[in-house]
Formats: sequence, structure tokens, C-alpha cells
Amino acid sequence: MLTTVFDIYQTFGQILDTFSNTSEKESKSKGGSTIRRENGQSLFKPISEAVNCDSAGVPESFCACDFPVRLPESSEILRDAAEAGVNYLNNILPNQCSSLTLLKVKGGAGLNKLRDEQKQLRSKIIVEFITTPGEFVLEATVTRIRSNFNTNESTYHVEEDVQRLSQFNTDVSCVDDPAMQLYCFC
Repeated sequence: MLTTVFDIYQTFGQILDTFSNTSEKESKSKGGSTIRRENGQSLFKPISEAVNCDSAGVPESFCACDFPVRLPESSEILRDAAEAGVNYLNNILPNQCSSLTLLKVKGGAGLNKLRDEQKQLRSKIIVEFITTPGEFVLEATVTRIRSNFNTNESTYHVEEDVQRLSQFNTDVSCVDDPAMQLYCFC
């Protein structure tokens, strides 16, 4: 059974709705605009056993349904996942930013293994790594897809935005986009 902070929010919303005239699925912000409450359900209602992170609105990288299995820092799988994260960033960074390279894998874990309709083995990997220049500490959730069970040949896909874990200590004035400033070394 999965409950989230969204459920607590819905529960408080239900309590407030009992004493006000707003509908159960919306609230008013301090400025008076309407805020929809879409994720979660009140804890006063029965909780479905079928709720998972996806249906509850919890991003996969924050989902606690799958227990991570720590992988050694020297793991080739972690290195390949980190390289996929670096390649993803280099593909989205504007030209005025320096190209990033992998400096070090700090750690990581595998989350789950699923066989899909095409008989591929899919696994989620969370990897923490450092890039150069700038020595940015980053974390990425990556899907590893192995289509041939007789070899270790795999493809890697970054699932969500790469998270920056280190503080800003470089000049990012060459880009205006705040999302790109997270990863840009001017």
C-alpha cells in the first residue's frame, strides 16, 4: 500500500472543504487563483492496493516502491549509465557551454528488472557522477535495455532531468536559460 504527501494534502483539503464552500478538487491560493488538487486521495477514503508511484504522481527517481541494490563504483554498468547522463547533457547544452566529460562515478544503484513485450530486460539505474570542467556533482535516472540475454550489449536512456547536487561555483552568464545554467560551464 502506497501513500504520499499528496494523500496528506488531499486529507487536509477534505477537512478544510468540510468547513468551507470550495469543491473538494480545488483550493484558492493566497492571491485568489484556483489551484487544482489532482494527485492523491484523502486518507479518510479506502486506499487501493493498486496504487503505484506513477499513478500517485511520484517521479520515478523518488519512488520508494523498488528497493535499490547498491552497485560498486567500479561497475561498468554505472560507468555506462553515467556516460549516458553526460551525453544527454551535451546534447541539450547550448554551443556557448563547454562540452562535459565524465570525471568520476561516485556511486549508484539498480532499481528493478522488467521484461517487456519485446523480451528485453529493462532495469533502472540511479547514478551519481562528477563532470569536468566545473566538477559538477550530478545524479541521473537511466534505463538500461538489454535486448540479447546472451551478451551484455545494452543501450542506455536518461529517463528524467539530470539533477545537479553541487552548489554553483562557476560563472553561468553566457546562458540566460535557468535550466541550462545548472549544467553549463562558460
